[in-house]
Amino acid sequence: MESWQICGVALLFTMAAVVVRQLRSEFTLPVRLAGSLVLLGIVVGIGVPLFEYLGRLISVSALSEYAAILIKALGIVVLTHITAEVCRDCGESSAASYVELAGKLEILLLSLPLILSIMETAAEILNWQT
Repeated sequence: MESWQICGVALLFTMAAVVVRQLRSEFTLPVRLAGSLVLLGIVVGIGVPLFEYLGRLISVSALSEYAAILIKALGIVVLTHITAEVCRDCGESSAASYVELAGKLEILLLSLPLILSIMETAAEILNWQT
């Protein structure tokens, strides 16, 4: 599915939610949930080949440790961003801020071995020069 089709589906569900909210507000939540589930299904369908390709790329790469860390960090970024936006949409901006902070801390924790490796390599290069 192309991005213009996905945007069209999202706009259709948004317009349906607005119309339903004006006519029968108690049915707004089921319409919004149905739209979210349909869009999530589309996104997962798009993401499966991407994750398969990234897995093959990591297994072939000589820098698989670094690539795995970067892929995990990217996943954390996407997950925390989506979660924070959902929290903001529900009016919970403080929860969104905490989710973003937790994601940043988790990425920092995940990248510490990478930072250590870079520092060790730099120290070896500096010791080699002297």
